[in-house]
Amino acid sequence: MMKTPPRHSGQTFSRLTGRAICLVSSLMAAPAAAVTPVVLIDTELNAHQVNLHGLSDGTISFFDVDRELRVEPIARYIQVRVIDGDDPAVPVVQVGPTDAPEPIKQSDPDQPSGVIELTDGQRLTGWWVGTEEPTQQVRWRHPTLGELGLGLDRVTLLSVGTPSPTLVIIRDSDRLELHNGDKMAGLVESVATNGLVFHPDGHAEPVEVPINQVRGLRLANPVDLITAIGVTVWLTDGSRVRAASIDVASDRILIETSLTMGRSVLELPLSAVSRIDMTSTDGYLIGLQDLPTRVTAGGVVFGLDTPPRIKDRTIVLHAPVTVRWLPPAGATRFAGTVELVHEPGPPNQARAWADLEVVVWVGGRQVQRIALNADHRGAVLNTPLDGQVLTIELDPAANGPVMDRVVLRDAVVFIRPRDEVHR
Repeated sequence: MMKTPPRHSGQTFSRLTGRAICLVSSLMAAPAAAVTPVVLIDTELNAHQVNLHGLSDGTISFFDVDRELRVEPIARYIQVRVIDGDDPAVPVVQVGPTDAPEPIKQSDPDQPSGVIELTDGQRLTGWWVGTEEPTQQVRWRHPTLGELGLGLDRVTLLSVGTPSPTLVIIRDSDRLELHNGDKMAGLVESVATNGLVFHPDGHAEPVEVPINQVRGLRLANPVDLITAIGVTVWLTDGSRVRAASIDVASDRILIETSLTMGRSVLELPLSAVSRIDMTSTDGYLIGLQDLPTRVTAGGVVFGLDTPPRIKDRTIVLHAPVTVRWLPPAGATRFAGTVELVHEPGPPNQARAWADLEVVVWVGGRQVQRIALNADHRGAVLNTPLDGQVLTIELDPAANGPVMDRVVLRDAVVFIRPRDEVHR
């Protein structure tokens, strides 16, 4: 639909402004007790639980399990996951009757009522507050970052409420979803503050759609998830922001963002961050949910279609099913956590019914087989890929397939940059 945005060029970690550096220096003088529990993921995708002390100028400092302060090159690690107080070894994902939260009413001015996603993978919760009609820039207000102008050719998703999981990208068409549940494929000709002009496929004339009827919009702009050298910061509100550089000291983080033409430095408590992805010359991560996916067997439970469902960084699967992911060139390793879905509300008798096997295949070779049940609820997956197809198979056991639902959490693929990725 839109002109292809320019590709990102390689960049190095840039230094922050003088004001920000002074702030970092003062933060570094904070007492050593001001640390944050995190999980560090190394380039082999192994997890290390530590207390983070600081991250700056290519080094990371932390207290290890023996409470010794260590300072190491940040290049040894690819990701930082901030612990929210639960045991990270057995994370629990609450999944109710649907996999999407109820839309927040727009009458609540203090809560984000939508989301915008960009072609480079950045994502912001917040509010659509208007459009600069001559330039077709979307005006978007984030609770922390403030109001931003984002070109429509950079947008893949624009929602006023919570779009349904079926609002997928059709490569040759834009996709429009209305609040009444209607979905249409076609072409977005223009967007204005009060609505948009949409040309449905197969119709001779475009139609004007008032904004109060729009629930979500997917644009078929080319997606480029190739990550330049730098950082992606995931916020607890569901946003993810590219950063030219970051500095972490004690329990604070400084983020140099480049969402718009000019760069700005954002200061946040580290508690507002859920994850930091760090890309270096050694490689970078792609979420499993962002790879081409195909159900090759199963996906039907008691006569009902039960395809994989994606919710942020989690993938929900119901046995029996076999799902295949096609990694890009340069994919060297896959890792994630698989566990039974936690059914809310005591007493949780349904959990006792869950009984299945999780089988992981790389190419045509079986690399892991794990039994999950009431006594063994979760496990870590970690295997080399060498660019081969990844397949995960769920096989019901004695009680199956009653309650045989699992969630893949923080499922990622490590990419070596020597092989460029095209999507």
